[in-house]
Amino acid sequence: MVKQKTNFTPRPDYYPQIYVYEDNRELGKVKIGYTTKKNPLERIKEQYGATVSSKEVPYKFLWKTEAIKEDGSHFTDKAVHRVLKEQGFEHYHEWFVCS
Repeated sequence: MVKQKTNFTPRPDYYPQIYVYEDNRELGKVKIGYTTKKNPLERIKEQYGATVSSKEVPYKFLWKTEAIKEDGSHFTDKAVHRVLKEQGFEHYHEWFVCS
């Protein structure tokens, strides 16, 4: 059997995703972020680091979706932020006032 050559470099598994959560300390705002981790909660926990004990969870996970376009390319949270800003949503960096 002849080994086939590929024209691309294999990439490690990644899962481009947009996620949304709210923080009890940022009432009325949601954080819109991006991760390539399989579970966005892992990324959210990284953002809080050692400042939050395992029993204290100041955030509520709201939503996630794949950040992959129909052509197979991906986009980041910055594209979502741009659209929300263009639509006039009030924001503070990555935090948006949404109802």
